[in-house]
Amino acid sequence: MKKLIAIILTLMLGFSLGGCGGGQQTDDLAKQSGQPTIDIRDMDGLYDFVNAEVYQMSREDFDMGFKIFFMDVTGNGNEDAVMFNDLDWSTNIEIVIVNGDQYKIIKTDLQVQKYKNEFEMQDGFLKVLQASGGTGIYWEVMSLLKYDNGRMVTVLEYLEIESRESPVAEWYSEHTAQITGTLSNFDYVLTKDDNGEKSVERWHYTYNKDTLSFDEKNIDDAEQNTQHSESVNTSDV
Repeated sequence: MKKLIAIILTLMLGFSLGGCGGGQQTDDLAKQSGQPTIDIRDMDGLYDFVNAEVYQMSREDFDMGFKIFFMDVTGNGNEDAVMFNDLDWSTNIEIVIVNGDQYKIIKTDLQVQKYKNEFEMQDGFLKVLQASGGTGIYWEVMSLLKYDNGRMVTVLEYLEIESRESPVAEWYSEHTAQITGTLSNFDYVLTKDDNGEKSVERWHYTYNKDTLSFDEKNIDDAEQNTQHSESVNTSDV
């Protein structure tokens, strides 16, 4: 009976040691492949990293001032932290990712704005809606960012979405934009009312992955050129 118990205990110990070794091996493989072994949502770890590498601040200021959005910016299936310091509008939006067992900062060239800083992954882009203004002035813009080889590239910057201006009682301006299509291939219509003078601008935006930028085409000019060409061909006949 004692021998049977000893055999059972030996087998259990072997399984236990094997499990520990397997866990260590899994962690080692994760580190080698760059897969995260720490949690991006660990606020203690994020604070320690940001305080050491980005901004020196108290934990209270970090908890109160930093706005953090979790989403897969790099497209590797893991969450990243898009963050900004709402206590300091002179700073830029930053992105923190986890590479194995380390945090890494990815900087952007977009500055924090006063009224709105909202983020969403859409059609492969990090879509950023921002708003700011002052006395009698309000404007909202959209920027698109793309992750490319360890960096964030602003491929479309500050496209006007809405604006209102009335700095004096005798003058006002209101602009509103409408976007149709995917973010990589869309029509953009901007309706303007500048102190009663109304106009409409129509553009088409196509993303060029080779240049990491957008090709812009004025739809009205393109239509006029097409009509002119058709007119010339008709007169030739």
